[in-house]
Amino acid sequence: MFRRAAAVVAACVMLTLAGCGGSKTGGDVNDDVPAAENGEPQEAAASGQTLWATILGGGSLSGLDTGSGKRVNTGLVQVAPVGTNVKHMVAAEGKVWIGLSNGKLLVADGKTGAIVETLEFDAKDYGIEEMAVGGGSAYVAYAGPTLVRIDATTYEKAKQAPVVGPIHDCDGMLVDGGTLWVLQGNGFALIKADASTLAVRDSVRIGSHPSDPTGPFKALYGHGTMTQVGGNVWVFDRASYTLIRVDKATMKPTRVAALKDITVHTSVRLAANADSFFVSISDDDGAKVVRYDGATGEARKTYEFGPGAARSLAVTGDRLYVTSDEFGRDVLQVDIQSGQTVKTFANIGATLIALAA
Repeated sequence: MFRRAAAVVAACVMLTLAGCGGSKTGGDVNDDVPAAENGEPQEAAASGQTLWATILGGGSLSGLDTGSGKRVNTGLVQVAPVGTNVKHMVAAEGKVWIGLSNGKLLVADGKTGAIVETLEFDAKDYGIEEMAVGGGSAYVAYAGPTLVRIDATTYEKAKQAPVVGPIHDCDGMLVDGGTLWVLQGNGFALIKADASTLAVRDSVRIGSHPSDPTGPFKALYGHGTMTQVGGNVWVFDRASYTLIRVDKATMKPTRVAALKDITVHTSVRLAANADSFFVSISDDDGAKVVRYDGATGEARKTYEFGPGAARSLAVTGDRLYVTSDEFGRDVLQVDIQSGQTVKTFANIGATLIALAA
């Protein structure tokens, strides 16, 4: 069941911007660093990108310009009532899309943060399970296999289909032109669907048997997350702690790396830019983000942080953004090339972060 509801209103609090070192790979650096070509941090664009954050405890949304540090919205926008969690946030199509544990999808204006639309789904048991936005559509997975495509302008339901199997879960979605990639959990598989009709075009099994983690891929238990770079979909299999590359053209899966030191309590997140993908590994003992080559899966650089950090991350062509600890007290802006922290967005309390152009 799907329906539209009335929009919500805003309250206000100020955020601050300060410069300090947070990544252990960096050193003491200034808030604004001149451009250089010798491995030193390069200056980010003065304006044009917005860092959106959902705020711990208050269930609120706020945005900062990543270059100037100026507030984008005039105050914190209340998005989640007490007892409701923000599960997903995507900044795309000029808007911020926020999926809640009570089955609501909120749409905020990408410039002001004001809520412009509220969509409700019959998903109160599990909430909004996964989201993706692109190509003029928003995709929402809820209630097990139910997947809905929504027009990103009119907010009308355009299509609904059970893309994943009836006893399985949706672990992730990626928009790729006319293709929607869907990661099926439980019977672990990557599904290639038509982005308009949601018709399944192809699929590949990527599950592994616990006693044979390097053996043939099978329709076995698995859960994880994914991202994409160029012609590859990169999947992290939480059941086998393995990074898997799936070639988009051939649908051939290949195990590329086994991630070490991961337990059931470890938070693992993926993000990507045009040539690399980034894997954050975080627990109460420490955190790191590893940059991998988007074509080969070769590890390029490791950025180390303190306990509980990097439980949410976002990337651009030259900047990595991570939360500073388990409470998201600050958000660190790290120069990808040098590994130095060049800005700290202080006293935020972010649960999730997302970047919008």
